[in-house]
Amino acid sequence: MKWRQRKIINSIRFIMVLLVTAARSSFTYADSGQMKPESDGEESTSFQSGGYVEWRGLTAPNNATNVRGMLLTHEFNGKIDLEYKTDDWRWRSVSLLQIDGSYVDKDWAQGYRYCSDNRRFLNLTVCGEHYELSFPELYLEHDVAGIKVRAGNQLIKWGTANFVSPTSYFGPKQMRNGFDLNPDATQGVPVLNLEKRYVGWKWNVVVAPFHVPGNVPQRGEFWYPETASATMTPVLEQPATLATSIANVGKGLRLTSFWNDTDISVSAYNGPDRDAVFQPMRAILVPSAPLLIEITPSYHNVTYYGTDFSRPIGDLTLNLEAAYSPNKTSLRPLGAGSDFSNYNFPGDTASVPFVAYTLGFSYLLPVKGLWAAFSGKTALVVEWYDAKYLSRSYSDPQQSGMFTWVINNTWRDGAINLNLIGVIDTKHADSQMDQLMATYQFDEGLELEAAVSLIQAPQQDATEITKQESIFSVFRDKDFARFGVKFHF
Repeated sequence: MKWRQRKIINSIRFIMVLLVTAARSSFTYADSGQMKPESDGEESTSFQSGGYVEWRGLTAPNNATNVRGMLLTHEFNGKIDLEYKTDDWRWRSVSLLQIDGSYVDKDWAQGYRYCSDNRRFLNLTVCGEHYELSFPELYLEHDVAGIKVRAGNQLIKWGTANFVSPTSYFGPKQMRNGFDLNPDATQGVPVLNLEKRYVGWKWNVVVAPFHVPGNVPQRGEFWYPETASATMTPVLEQPATLATSIANVGKGLRLTSFWNDTDISVSAYNGPDRDAVFQPMRAILVPSAPLLIEITPSYHNVTYYGTDFSRPIGDLTLNLEAAYSPNKTSLRPLGAGSDFSNYNFPGDTASVPFVAYTLGFSYLLPVKGLWAAFSGKTALVVEWYDAKYLSRSYSDPQQSGMFTWVINNTWRDGAINLNLIGVIDTKHADSQMDQLMATYQFDEGLELEAAVSLIQAPQQDATEITKQESIFSVFRDKDFARFGVKFHF
């Protein structure tokens, strides 16, 4: 055990040394007499690098039993961002390595598994029980006759919404960490991205030849979904990747107009849906135990038509976004009842017309005008998201009727950041999440982070297990606090 711990510690030290060495080698030499001699007509080049190393820990008051075991998870993260540019070419690489800290010392945390076994994905992500290496961005870009051609792993962010974007069709959804989100852990997707700009408008075509599924928490982990039923226990399996074929190629087109400070876009998409269908596959009988229901996230092809709008009006920015699908796949209703005795496995699915929209705004509050001593900036972001299946026999999606608000306070040019966040499920009473998050970044690159989240949802009646709950219900006892130390370079 000690030999393995020394080996892991030495590996982490080597990774940190590698990251710091890469940081110190950061340079830019465009027409620089020091890095390369100047000459008329010679191509200019530049290379830039950066990143960070980080420790993150998560604890929960409902799970803490003693001081040494109070950490549910603690992990070491390392990010490297590299970019090389010439006049016509651009290469970008963003890599993220995550290591479970309990693999080094099991006394300080309960452990965390990224995958149940070693897995490799088509976006070059490599995942094991105690580590994950991913490349959110890894692409080559070239200008061909005024068309920007970009090939490789990318983060395709369409739409104007701040939180839930109905027209963001590409990229897997991250479900493994519940509401403890790490934006840098977003998975990229391998695509061919073409963009052409004109005066006042542009078009963008994206083709994703491979399907990349989302991730879900491993059984026994903190964010693994739970139910209050005494007669049934869900068993969540890992999602499968769709086969590589012409039918499973994701294809998207977006046209954007820039007019009078207003951005208006229309888009269309056909290919694998980002939303998985959580499909009951079979029932497992265990003597003197609740019935086990094996649930597998499955992916299906879908067609979307969408539009988004954004317009600034002084310190106020309005945004609207909507998407319609004539054939979104959904699980057929289970019907009333308290068990699955009459249910036919696997769960049947059907294509149903679907619509989703987001309406919101952001506003820079005039705090300084009301409080002369205030030297920072305060912004209010409000967003409403709703989604519906256009069939009376289907309930609204679990993530619908969500009202989100954020008050963001910054001081010292962003060095101090304080966020108050609230997410309310308006379709289920007393269901919401509140979070307070604070960061402080020193001039030398050191950053401290702390966050506290409270999740509230009513207890489900055990006789109504087929009745749709709030998305917060399976996380009702998962209040948590997160701490982090990060060093940027």
